[in-house]
Amino acid sequence: MSNIFVDKYGGSSITSKEDVERIKEITNDDKRRRIIVVSAPGIPPDKKHDKNYKKVTDLSILYSQTKDYSILEEISRIYAKIYPDFGEPKFVEKLEKILEQGRNLQGAAFTDFLKARWGEGLNSEFLAESIGAQWVDPKELFLVTSEYGKARILPESRKMIRQIFRNIERSKTTFVVGGFYGVTKQGRIATFRRGGSDSTQTNIAAALGVILCENFTDKDAIYTADPDLIKLIFDGKIKPKKINELIFDELRDLSYSGFDIFQADSIQPVKEARIPVHIRSTFEYPQKGTYVLHERIKNPNEPITGVAYKNGFFSFKIWKTGLNDETGIGKEILEVFARRGIDYFQMPNLVDDVSVILDKKQISNSFILNEILNELYSVVGGQAEISVLENRGCLAVVGKGLEDNLEKIYSETLGLFADNGIKVRFTSTGEERRCIIYGINEENSEKAIKAIFNRYDYLKENL
Repeated sequence: MSNIFVDKYGGSSITSKEDVERIKEITNDDKRRRIIVVSAPGIPPDKKHDKNYKKVTDLSILYSQTKDYSILEEISRIYAKIYPDFGEPKFVEKLEKILEQGRNLQGAAFTDFLKARWGEGLNSEFLAESIGAQWVDPKELFLVTSEYGKARILPESRKMIRQIFRNIERSKTTFVVGGFYGVTKQGRIATFRRGGSDSTQTNIAAALGVILCENFTDKDAIYTADPDLIKLIFDGKIKPKKINELIFDELRDLSYSGFDIFQADSIQPVKEARIPVHIRSTFEYPQKGTYVLHERIKNPNEPITGVAYKNGFFSFKIWKTGLNDETGIGKEILEVFARRGIDYFQMPNLVDDVSVILDKKQISNSFILNEILNELYSVVGGQAEISVLENRGCLAVVGKGLEDNLEKIYSETLGLFADNGIKVRFTSTGEERRCIIYGINEENSEKAIKAIFNRYDYLKENL
């Protein structure tokens, strides 16, 4: 393994001149911190509750839609607060130059170009100059698919990464890389999904075989549940317990089911390479956070590691006599959604009864919804019954220790829900016995989480 760290700083860690100085100090504190991946600037602490505040990424998208020059000036002011030594005119000039480079692009290609270059690209360039590091354009590292807004990193990228950083262990150079994007085979910039800077970090780490990834955020660790949600549910009387260690599969289950600290799609590269990830706070350094490892020792008295919740789901419920006897019908059903670039979350089923659960944000209007319904009927036949159920939430109970206690926890939690008048629409486990997902109505979410935290004391701490 390479004796270096790959560090990643989220947008919330880079909103002021003081943040830049803090990153420089952290980097200099351990000479193994050689590659820094950064996101676009996030929301400053004093703007956290300002619903009108827009981040650079959102402003870039807005400009691509409106061509309003005042947006460019607004972005310049944001950067001038973070890097005041360069002056606002410098950023106006830089943004205009980038805009000129993308003048022939249209549609999604133009939006991705601006998101990437005005956001992560520009932020990483100026951070590198500010801390005396060398900037690396992500286009030199990542060859990606042409799926604008959700591009995937291609295998050829591993060779590109190794080539760029081939002398890193012998040199004393620190490198700064913008996250979130790469270049297509046609030479155009394409961005990853939201939170995709994590993918930049983990793919670099896996290609180089580094010893550690450090993921710096405004959160100090991963907790057994969302601290803000628990504070709301229990009126600030308890808080979730900090998780010191968890395994990659537990992190993915939690991330995929609602945790927003680490992007779910980014986990696989470091999992395969067995590279630990340390999720920790930029602002409370050097305090330790949560380590994500390939394996950990289970505590038999604490089978549940964490509870995650996410709402905003559609459920497409399909029923037809003899549906289970139709070879390949599941694949055909999912292809209806795949052709539109729609991902599904779960696909619970019974005899002749199948549901497709997906994030409703992926269906932008009623016309698309009706198109999907019509195509589903053409696949399964007009005699089928298809209904769309809205306002569904998914609650995930996650933990490596569940493999030895699944039946007990499963029956206990179902009993808890029944006692609290919570109707469970569907459940899903899986042969790994590591996660139980419950489909419930959105209005019951807080009641369900409260019931679990009241039952399992090891998930919480009293205040």
